[in-house]
Amino acid sequence: MTSLSEKSLELLQAKRESGIKVFKDLDIMIPLGLSFPVVSDVIKELEENGYIDVDHRYVNSRFTLV
Repeated sequence: MTSLSEKSLELLQAKRESGIKVFKDLDIMIPLGLSFPVVSDVIKELEENGYIDVDHRYVNSRFTLV
């Protein structure tokens, strides 16, 4: 897993500890200053590695930590 994906996962885990259960791509994009294509790759990598469960019914990615 790339270091950017690891950093993103740590960010999501910290947000989950504060009570947030459902995430969007903007939850990674804004704090880390990433572009949409980069965030899409990060989300894909986290999903492929089993860290998040992505709900593909939405245009913007909505996901939860596993």
